[in-house]
Amino acid sequence: MLAFSAGHIHAQLTAKAGNDTTICLGDSLVLGGKPGASGGMSPYNYTWFPNVNISSVTDSNPSAWPSSNTVYYLVVGDANGRSDTDSVVVHVLPPESIFIVPFLDVCLYDKLLVLNIASPQGGYYTGDGINDSVHLDPFFAGVGFHPIKYYYWDTVCLSWDSAETTVQIHQNPKLTLMPDRDTICKGDTALVVTSGGQTYT
Repeated sequence: MLAFSAGHIHAQLTAKAGNDTTICLGDSLVLGGKPGASGGMSPYNYTWFPNVNISSVTDSNPSAWPSSNTVYYLVVGDANGRSDTDSVVVHVLPPESIFIVPFLDVCLYDKLLVLNIASPQGGYYTGDGINDSVHLDPFFAGVGFHPIKYYYWDTVCLSWDSAETTVQIHQNPKLTLMPDRDTICKGDTALVVTSGGQTYT
């Protein structure tokens, strides 16, 4: 469609908001076509809305970093007072969810523990007593509470995601016979002293 102005014929004014696209949460993109408008009579004026997570509402190609799926609308006006509207849909992918066991209990002299406590699998662990990203050495870490962090590479958003848990390393239970002898006479008693355990049988 053509528009007539001051003895000149102009093509129909067309706003170009750009192509629908997908980004990952935390990323940004540039809105608008190249150029952001055509036809009509320049100069053009641009108005974007909503005014949410966008660098400018009056630039032809502003940057935007939406935190959720968002439709941005572009209204272009020209020197003849005509206008046109276009829109672009930005889909926002959340980071991949990581599950990790919230708490671990182990004893100081337990054998090396293979850490298989997070999903998706394929990441690596860091923290006290972890020397090869997947094994926990309780003795090396020592008695107490220790944070463990799990890192996973998100192959969709191409970013590192992480989750954290805590391991408590206990002193091993102790068992002592009192008095210090392994033989008693029938009818006698001996005191058994224990410490460090939670339940006894």
